[in-house]
Amino acid sequence: MIEVHETVQYTTPRRMAYAALLHHCVNIGFVMLLVAFGLYASGLVPAHVALDSLPSQWGLSAKDFMAKNQLRGGWSWLRLLNRGDYLCFVGLAFLSLTTVFCYVRVLPFFLREKKHALAVVIVAEIVVLLAAASGIFSINH
Repeated sequence: MIEVHETVQYTTPRRMAYAALLHHCVNIGFVMLLVAFGLYASGLVPAHVALDSLPSQWGLSAKDFMAKNQLRGGWSWLRLLNRGDYLCFVGLAFLSLTTVFCYVRVLPFFLREKKHALAVVIVAEIVVLLAAASGIFSINH
């Protein structure tokens, strides 16, 4: 097991900034999920798919579930954010962007340290993650 004093030498301001932002993003995302689920489960925000109808639909394929409930794929969930079951997607989307937020946070460190190759890799990763999230790489069957 690594002793605490041994790990101090590996702690840098860049790593601490990444870790601190990651910590805050995870906590914020968790609270977002809890609040959204509470609103959904309590019925304060009406659901698109009624909670009591879910057990009868658990055996459906994703395609059949979407057809039965008049759902579309991709980013179409954004139009349903006023529904309790889709409000949870906000927290999930936020958590999925956490890596991008953290990369943006540490990019200035690499630029200040003149580690341009690593900065280019970080920018490339940000571009790829955002492009993938946008759906431009999706394949429709």
